[in-house]
Amino acid sequence: MSKSTLKKKESSSSRDLSSKSQSPAKEVSSPGSGGSRNLSGDLWKNWAPIWPEWSETEVNAEKWDSAKGAKDSKARKSPLAQFFDDPDGKVKMPASLNVHTWKRPSEHMANTVLVVVENDSTLDLMSANEHLLCSELVRRIISEIYIVWRACDNQSVDENGICEKVWRPWDHIYSLCKATKDHVPLYNNFGKYLVRLFWMGCWRKITVDDLLPFDEQNNMQLPATINQSELWPMLLTKALLKLANTEVVRDSSRELEEFSIVHCLTGWIPEHIPLKDCPLVADSKKPPAPYSKLIRTSSESTITDEPKKSEEIEGYDPVCHDVTNDQHNLPDAKDIEVSTEEQKEDDGDANVLSDPDLVPETDTMSVQEKLQETWIHAQDFSKCFQRHVLRINTRVQFGLHVQLYSNTEFVFGDEEAVMPHLEKESLQFCEKALSILRALGETVKSFSNPEKLPSALRTLEEVVCPRSLSKPAVGEHWKAFSHAVYQMFCQVLERTLTSDELFAVQGLTRELITHVSDTKYTADVPDSWTGGRQATERETHAATILQAGWKGYLVRKLLTAARPGSKQNRSVAKTLLKMWTSVESNTEKHALSLLRFMFTNNKHLKYPCGGDEWTKITFTDYSVPVHETTSSWILLFREVFYIPKAMLLVPRICSPFLCQLHVTNNDTWEEVPKFFNSVPPFTYTPNKAGYTFVAYTEETAVVGGTWRLRLISSGQHLAKLARQEPASNFVVKEFKDYYLPNKKNVICRHALSILGDVCITVQFQASKEQVCIKLSILDNEKELISKTGQGHVVIPVYCLSANEGSCGGAIEKAGVGQSQDGPGGGQNGVSDCQPAQTVSIKSYRLILLIAVTDDFKHLIEEPPVVQPVTPKKQSRAAKAKEKDKPAPKADSRTEPTIEQALDESKPHWILRVVTEKPDLERIEVKKDTERLEQIKAMKLAWEAAEPGRAVKAFHTREQYLKKLSMPGKVQTLELEPFIRRTDRPERLKDAVMEEEQQRERLEKIQSFRLYRETVVERRRQEQEQTRELIKEQRQLFDRIQEVKAEMIRSFEQNGKLLRAWICGVQP
Repeated sequence: MSKSTLKKKESSSSRDLSSKSQSPAKEVSSPGSGGSRNLSGDLWKNWAPIWPEWSETEVNAEKWDSAKGAKDSKARKSPLAQFFDDPDGKVKMPASLNVHTWKRPSEHMANTVLVVVENDSTLDLMSANEHLLCSELVRRIISEIYIVWRACDNQSVDENGICEKVWRPWDHIYSLCKATKDHVPLYNNFGKYLVRLFWMGCWRKITVDDLLPFDEQNNMQLPATINQSELWPMLLTKALLKLANTEVVRDSSRELEEFSIVHCLTGWIPEHIPLKDCPLVADSKKPPAPYSKLIRTSSESTITDEPKKSEEIEGYDPVCHDVTNDQHNLPDAKDIEVSTEEQKEDDGDANVLSDPDLVPETDTMSVQEKLQETWIHAQDFSKCFQRHVLRINTRVQFGLHVQLYSNTEFVFGDEEAVMPHLEKESLQFCEKALSILRALGETVKSFSNPEKLPSALRTLEEVVCPRSLSKPAVGEHWKAFSHAVYQMFCQVLERTLTSDELFAVQGLTRELITHVSDTKYTADVPDSWTGGRQATERETHAATILQAGWKGYLVRKLLTAARPGSKQNRSVAKTLLKMWTSVESNTEKHALSLLRFMFTNNKHLKYPCGGDEWTKITFTDYSVPVHETTSSWILLFREVFYIPKAMLLVPRICSPFLCQLHVTNNDTWEEVPKFFNSVPPFTYTPNKAGYTFVAYTEETAVVGGTWRLRLISSGQHLAKLARQEPASNFVVKEFKDYYLPNKKNVICRHALSILGDVCITVQFQASKEQVCIKLSILDNEKELISKTGQGHVVIPVYCLSANEGSCGGAIEKAGVGQSQDGPGGGQNGVSDCQPAQTVSIKSYRLILLIAVTDDFKHLIEEPPVVQPVTPKKQSRAAKAKEKDKPAPKADSRTEPTIEQALDESKPHWILRVVTEKPDLERIEVKKDTERLEQIKAMKLAWEAAEPGRAVKAFHTREQYLKKLSMPGKVQTLELEPFIRRTDRPERLKDAVMEEEQQRERLEKIQSFRLYRETVVERRRQEQEQTRELIKEQRQLFDRIQEVKAEMIRSFEQNGKLLRAWICGVQP
């Protein structure tokens, strides 16, 4: 056996779980009798050691004396301190072996010299181990050790001419020796040995002791050579059993399933080929030919642009023939004779590939016909199939090691590694695109050559329009090709084609192509043609005659240009060669764009590569930096995207912390449905104002890094960002305060003063998560938008405009004006204000209102107690000075300053209004004090009309308070107005009430029983009717069969009579 040459990809996380120390110190000793390996459910799931990686430095420094203990201090000492005990406990034996006792080699062979290896030239593990062959696991260990020994039996000669073995099983064992290439393990009196085995993607150090299991007849239950004093088979088997016990066997009749001994000994990846059952007597029929005979590698030939015809092959041209769908052209394997040499050569392939179910059936008439064959290079055979994307989901408790191998090159890794390859075109697509471009290039180069042009045009037509197409399909394919050639030249030249270049392309494709000119017709239009007037029948007829005449002239001109030798042909050929020079600068890129344009123009092209479209994706990443902060809510991303055409779009977030994404349709203000906190795949349709993507996080502590949004599309087109780069310079205006109950259940009111076009995101958070809140934006007490939430609520985005109609497209019901400039209300569909929801504000003032719903008022905690402040007494001089002061003006300051650190034990709230940094000066947010200012203005007006009114009121209040606080007089508060009354008087529950309630319950139970019996009876009747209907249908079917049989008999009798009559009439 040699190492597999298969390509493989590895991914291992077991290295991260490995430790420099030995396996865990948790002691789990296996049963003395070996137990069942299928009991690995509870015991082995709870104890799964991860052995450390192999290190020669640690092995060289290993302490082999058990009295000093293991280096990792996890070895256990036996009652006899001179022996070493395995820290993992006694190894778990297979269920088919009965272990009666465990002994040390010195106990079992007291008068024998013990060694680890004695005979290094031969290997015999069969003669002395016949009593162990009942165990499947032991059989596998013995056979696979022998397989590796035989595979590596070839001896290599070094520089000195000394022959040496490539692999020896005892080289995996280390004891009282250094970790060198030619080390020799020695017998250790203390019983400690190290074994080097490959597991979980790397070589690991397995520690074992020399305890040996025996049955009741004193037979050793581990493999051994003829000389039982040679210990290497027992030590190596114990280490292999440790690794085999980590496998969970689901079949109770098996001792192991996918575990490989060869993999542990060599690190190779073995390929298991199951052997099928076959008869002992050979079949007299000739064996079927394998499918590998149908795919032959053709002889090497010089590659030329001209198609080469084969004298031995009949059928379609391989370039334009679909080998993936042509089942009728495959020869039947049962009808092909194979020579003896070929049969012997392909015996291995026949066993695997000659499944009768895979061979297509053929009629006896078609066998006599000449078989039609299709030949293709074996290297190109894999290109005929579609690509596949597989997801591997693993769930493990400790470690993971994945190995994938295949005969075909593949990509394995996470999403970041695989997705860039899905953007590339498939191999079928690339081959088809290159074949079309090569044929087009030959046509361009031979356009003025009368000898080569017919052949080049024929090749181009065969490549673009396969022979299997119908006439209408051929016309559709050629039309899509002609327009794609025009689009490709426009893309290559990065401009619109001139009139001469357009005429050259039309002469090349012989197709009239609609040309979009940059110049506009500036002649004066008659007034009679404007105003939406409908053309008369005479005018329509005249226009039709002009169009037909112009089309005929143009077609004649194109046919003349396509005829080699003419003056126009030479001019067109010169123009085409000049344009083709730019195409040859990057042939592969322009070939792919040409075929992509064809699929864009017509999605129903009958090409095999069209089946790969569903596996092609396009994605774009948008990244924004995230700064370290301790805020409990952060706006990460807010951008507008425009959708050019209907597409399936999948947003994926790559973030080191949890975040939420909202997507809003800016025309209808409807939010895209969410699945928990993520936005599932959704088909986005084009609209005027685009879609706004808003992401935020509620993590309390965010570390700096990069946040990324990936938009994945199933086609070529992607959503278009409204500006060049996403913004990350958000500014947060934060307001905090305690909650104070009021009659209207309003938590707070804040005013928005708009000085220009601005987009905002509003977030409100309450201290209690169970509180249901409603966040609204009001314009003159009219609700423009509102959102509800529990504990917190977010309006993802809302755009405000100070000037009517300055930003385009939004909701009419919200008072939104629409722009006529297209999506975004600006040039090229991009707006400076990034509109998501645009409001034409008559005044420059809006209100943010946050209220508590009635259903959740009882969940709010008690408000903080505010101590009343008693005004201090002032002297007469101070009062006079106060009186002389002018009356204060109406205060229009922002909200009072509140301490940033609130007492979190009391009910409080936080309001955040987020804008971009350039829009900071366009908006002002402050507490709504309009009502307080009105009251203050009213008081000032009273004071101005009646000077001294406030002082008199203050003295009157002081006198009233003093009167209430006079000693010896008890003031009682009348509580009658505050007592709540119910409609019916209270009644104590007595025996009479309890009897009434019991009677009501019995009545409800009885009514339910009656209703249930009625329903059951109705269902029984329906079932009975169904059975009757089935019975009638069966009877009807039997009658139909009887009538049919009678008609057949009558038809046969009439046929016999007719044949008899014909025979009687003939002479």
